[in-house]
Formats: sequence, structure tokens, C-alpha cells
Amino acid sequence: MAPALARTANPAPTSVPGARRRVDVRPLDVTPSFASASVADAAAIIRAALVARLEDTGCCKVVERGAAAVSNGASAPTHGPPAQFIVAGSVTINPPPDVGGVTEFDGPGRRRGSVEIEVQLSDAQTAMVLRVFQAEHRISASGRVERGGGAGAPSRSDVFFASPLGQATDLALADIVAQIVGALAALE
Repeated sequence: MAPALARTANPAPTSVPGARRRVDVRPLDVTPSFASASVADAAAIIRAALVARLEDTGCCKVVERGAAAVSNGASAPTHGPPAQFIVAGSVTINPPPDVGGVTEFDGPGRRRGSVEIEVQLSDAQTAMVLRVFQAEHRISASGRVERGGGAGAPSRSDVFFASPLGQATDLALADIVAQIVGALAALE
């Protein structure tokens, strides 16, 4: 049986005391040597998962670049407060050697590929980089894990995170979110 995804296996990191930090999560650069989805799809899926995880911790309110306009139901939108912090980074997908990127055939003596995520936490006002976080997880060849349980066709996100590549990405995202939450708590 394949291991459970990090999102369900590891509870969300503890919340940072005080007001929620306003964070702008920039689009992630994805450098795949192989991928089943297009680079743009992978980047959007991974960014959406990072945004959701940060929101789920209760420590962050994710805002769009430049204090996105928020509609309050009136005819004119009001602007929310600007972001305090910026999260920007990249995802690198490293295929296993000698396999041409096909992780399903990872045999004895062959090193498995990995997913590396590196993000920077910057002060939005000064653009000074406060911390750099890294996480890497190996791509498992153990097969697929069912994710979600709703009726209907699975979403692209569900398909991606059910793959061995998605599982490694999921674990790396869990590590990155824990590191970001820890850094924000230390800034209190």
C-alpha cells in the first residue's frame, strides 16, 4: 500500500500568534526535465497548493500582487492592505538517471528522481530577502494514491498529486509551508 499524502498524514503547522500575515505568493518557476502535464499547468497546480496550505495554517492571508482589489458587494471595489511578505521561488524536477524520466521503471541499483522546491521569503516593503527555504523529496515508484473522493471526473490537481511526481511535490510543499510558518512566528 502506498504512503498517504503529506497533506493528510501531517497536520497543518501551528498558527502564528497575532494577526494573520499578508503574503503575496508569486508564480513559481518550474524546471522539469520531464512532466506529464505542461509546465504552465504544473506551475499553476503547485502554486495553488502552496496558497491553499498557507491559508490553511491560519497564519497567512494570501493577497495578490499590489494589494488586489477586493469587492465588498458595493459598486466600487475597495483595496485591501498590501502584502507584508513575498514568497517567490522555483520547483526543479530531477529525473532518475538512465531511465529517461520514467519513474515507474525504477529498478534495483537505480537512483530515483526527486522534486526540489526552493522559495524566498522577502519583506514586501524593502524587497530584502529574509529567509531562503529548501525541501527535496525523492520520487517514489510505488504507484498511485487515490486523492479526493468527490463524484465526477478528477481535477488536474487530483491527477497530478496522485502521481509519484505529485506525491514527492506534496511532501516537499509540506516541508516548505512548515518552514515559512516557523519563520513568520520568529518575526513576531
